[in-house]
Formats: sequence, C-alpha cells, structure tokens
Amino acid sequence: APGGMTHTDYGGNEVYAFALDRLDWRRLTEPSALDAEDNTTDGTPVARHTYDGMEYHPDLDRVLMFGGSLYRDGAARDSAIWHFHPDSALWQRGAKAPLTGWPSAAVDPRTGHYFVHVQYSLLEYRPAENRWIRRGPREDHVGEGAAAIDPIGNRFYLLASGKLWYYTLDRLVTLYRRRADSFGDTGVEGLHGAGLDYDPIRRRLVAWDGGRAVWSLDPAALEWIRHPNPDGPAPVGTVVQYGKRHPISNGVFGRWRYVPGADVFIGVNGAQDNVWVYRMPDLGAVGTN
Repeated sequence: APGGMTHTDYGGNEVYAFALDRLDWRRLTEPSALDAEDNTTDGTPVARHTYDGMEYHPDLDRVLMFGGSLYRDGAARDSAIWHFHPDSALWQRGAKAPLTGWPSAAVDPRTGHYFVHVQYSLLEYRPAENRWIRRGPREDHVGEGAAAIDPIGNRFYLLASGKLWYYTLDRLVTLYRRRADSFGDTGVEGLHGAGLDYDPIRRRLVAWDGGRAVWSLDPAALEWIRHPNPDGPAPVGTVVQYGKRHPISNGVFGRWRYVPGADVFIGVNGAQDNVWVYRMPDLGAVGTN
C-alpha cells in the first residue's frame, strides 16, 4: 500500500509489494515530490490511510484504490479511483465518484465491478467503462470497516461499527443495507478494524483481528466459528484504546487477503510486525471454543 499511514507525518507514497514465493518485500516505486499544497508533482496519488479501499482486480491485473484519509490532515478529499499497474509500476487516475470517504471495498468476481461502502452509501465502479454508479441511498452512518463479496449468495458483506451488514447485489435497482442475523461466536463483530475476505474453496467469509484467532462464517447459515490456534507462533495481536479493542495497527482492514494459488490467507498487522500466513483448518474438526 502507499506509504505514510499516519496524519501529519511521513508523506511518501511509494508502493511496496510482498512476494509470497520469495518471502521478501520489494519497493516498486520511489516517493513523489510534494508541492506547497501537499499534492504530488508527478500526478500520482497522495499517501493516505487506505482502510479497505485497495483491491486487486485479477482480470485486469491491476490494483484499484479509492478514498481514504490523506496523510496531511486525515481528510477524505480524493474522490477519484486510481489504477496501479504492477507490471509497469505506474499509476493511472480514473473517474471521480459522486462521494468519497473511508472505504470498505470488494471486487465482484462475477462481473469484475468494484463495490465500495463509504459511511452512508454503496457505490459501484465499472472499470471497463470507467464509470461510477451510486447504488444505495443515504442511510445511517456506519464507520470504516472491511468488506467481502459472497458470489454464491450474491451479497456484499460489511464488517463495521460492531456489526455484520450486507447488501444483496441485485440488478440496477436501489440497494439497501441490512443487518445480518449472525450467531455463534460473534466476538469478531465487536472488534474495530478486523480484516475480512472470502474463501472461494470453502465458500466462507474469513475474518482476522490481528491476533492468534481467526473467525469464519458460512454465509448460508450465518454462524461464526472461532478458530483459536493455541499452538505455535502468533502475531502481536490486539490492544484496548479509547474503550475499543482493535489490532495494534489501529485496524487490519484490507491487509488480510486470500491467495488463490496457494490456498492461504496472508495478513499484516503493522509495519514493524512480520507478515503472517494462515491456512484454514479442517472445518469438520474445529469447534467454537
């Protein structure tokens, strides 16, 4: 992700990539120079808190990035979507959205469209047309979180503000946010900034709070299962601050991803922590303890 993940701090927007086959980090771009207004002089995006706004698009072989809090003052002023091309390490600016904010995004594997929730509403971006569509009305505020799409149930799931929400991705109609009637070990819903992604092999949503445990949910049954992982090494974990328990990095958000070729999840919970790889257990043998 672009560097500079704190407000009024480092403004470098260089891009780093972690290679799972080599187990090493590579810096793909150098930081851009900034002008007097803290805009980049080369037309690339300004460093920001990306939350869950960066999504790899496998059909296009590029990373899409939208929204986020700009490094200087935390404001969410950038309404354009950005395309990063890993092969050339170049940025391309796309269309402006009708609104912006703190993103929770996912790419629909059936259509290739990028869906993103920003506080009050749901947006859809169509890369082939470079066009935005506002899919939801203005609803009650839901804070920053993480999103994943279940292509079997045709739902966009959002883990944010202490709850699990969803939109049913019907055709071109207005979409409304609904609360999921989940049960089981729902503790992950109360954690601020947990990461969320979809496992297409087991057809489950999988969440990580940055610590030793992982949660999975069958979208058809809506039952959360906690996988405690009591043995072996463990990430640094979580802390309590301002009355909320959250990852040490103030949120995993989009730094928790399923890797199709390896059938594992990869997670990063802080710049000073290791990169972690997680393989799902045999679900038939795992309890909810």
